[in-house]
Amino acid sequence: MLAVTSVPHHRRPQAQRENSCNYFDYALAGHPAPVVFPSSAGSADRLGEGSAVLGLLPSREFLSQRREVRSGDLLLIFTDGLVEIPNSKGKEFGWSRLQTVVERNQNRSLKEISEAIFEEGVRSGTATDDRTLLLIRFR
Repeated sequence: MLAVTSVPHHRRPQAQRENSCNYFDYALAGHPAPVVFPSSAGSADRLGEGSAVLGLLPSREFLSQRREVRSGDLLLIFTDGLVEIPNSKGKEFGWSRLQTVVERNQNRSLKEISEAIFEEGVRSGTATDDRTLLLIRFR
């Protein structure tokens, strides 16, 4: 589970608005950490590691974190079933292949990126778990 709160730049102080940055707050609970693919040169940024599943430990606290994003940055949120699709030799689709597919298609529409991801995953093998994907492009 991932909780996200986005704060548009027009609600931020004038000094921070000039560089046209936005940010979002998030907390990790369970599934793989989301990933930000910057629109400018730079590598994908995994936002931490997965954590305990929400509700498993009643007293577990989940800390909120903040991530700055710029116009054109892409946020990828996915479940583990997407990267755990095994091929005929038992090798998983994996994070590195997912990252490659996204980077190769990053300038395409969100629909085209998601189609490319699922196409590549289906070619990899048969899914044995849910495959959920959410893509957000910041403006």
